[in-house]
Amino acid sequence: MLKIDNLQFHVAAFSLELSLELRSRVTGLYGPSGAGKTTLLEIIAGLKKPRHGTIVLSGRELFNA
Repeated sequence: MLKIDNLQFHVAAFSLELSLELRSRVTGLYGPSGAGKTTLLEIIAGLKKPRHGTIVLSGRELFNA
């Protein structure tokens, strides 16, 4: 299970604010260009640091600010 709570990431004119809970093993991510799909994946992978929020994957806390 992936749980993202109150995630906030801002850069220049782009802002991503998100809370979600995914229970399935396979999830698709889609949306228009510039919607934040790649940014979200980079945040989950630890390549980008959000300003605020928590990310928990299978009970393991990956990020908390």
